[in-house]
Amino acid sequence: MTTQYGICSLSRIPVRATASEQAEMTTELLFGDLFEIRSKHGSWLYIQTEYDGYIGWICSRNEMPLTREQYEHLKNQMIHTSFETVEELKDESHNRKFPVLMGSSFPRMHKHEFKINDTEYKFTGRVSSPLQHISRKSLVNFAMLYLHAPYTWGGRNPFGIDCSGFVQMVFKMARIRLPRDAGDQAKTGELLSFPEEAQPGDLAFFDNEEGKIIHVGMILANSNIIHASGCVRIDNLDHHGIYHLQRHEYTHQLRLIRNVFGS
Repeated sequence: MTTQYGICSLSRIPVRATASEQAEMTTELLFGDLFEIRSKHGSWLYIQTEYDGYIGWICSRNEMPLTREQYEHLKNQMIHTSFETVEELKDESHNRKFPVLMGSSFPRMHKHEFKINDTEYKFTGRVSSPLQHISRKSLVNFAMLYLHAPYTWGGRNPFGIDCSGFVQMVFKMARIRLPRDAGDQAKTGELLSFPEEAQPGDLAFFDNEEGKIIHVGMILANSNIIHASGCVRIDNLDHHGIYHLQRHEYTHQLRLIRNVFGS
């Protein structure tokens, strides 16, 4: 088939491991996320996301198709990202409103307005600016926006998010692209030799007994870490791993720490 493209024009679209509503959700698209359609099977599309190259299946009823020219145009635009947990987006071309979630993408926004194909939108909530100065303190502030969000495997939004999705979305707000999975995130940035070298905003990775990276969180000040485990929560971190403050036990074994943000 000729390569086709699309964009998420809904609040969210689950991306599944196989072409079935009952299949495991492996990740999700949020409003404004671009994707390439690699194949079709009945009412299902096998896609690859533009942001992180993730692959999976979405229902074709949920797509907004794009031409290659439209896709390339949108891909190269400066993106604003929503800071609002949930806020209305107005589709001015069709006179309707619908909710969008934190982390949604708005291309080439000007005075709260932007356009996708022939559809004009208006969003009056808080957004990150592509020109905004980002610091380590900014990263911490972004992370705190997700505090207490429930854990959901494959989730990337404040009503359900997993550990690597949480880290990815926090860094998206800082205009730093990270891979989707913790194992791939652990290959990015500068490896730190000792926990004492870490600063707020650095990433800590944790492994299982087989040595596989299975968890990630973001380091805070005062030997704390914010991570998605049950919900997005703050716990203690030392050279052994994460110490759960309510359960009074270690829950994750520290493997390595990386500086992804830079100096």
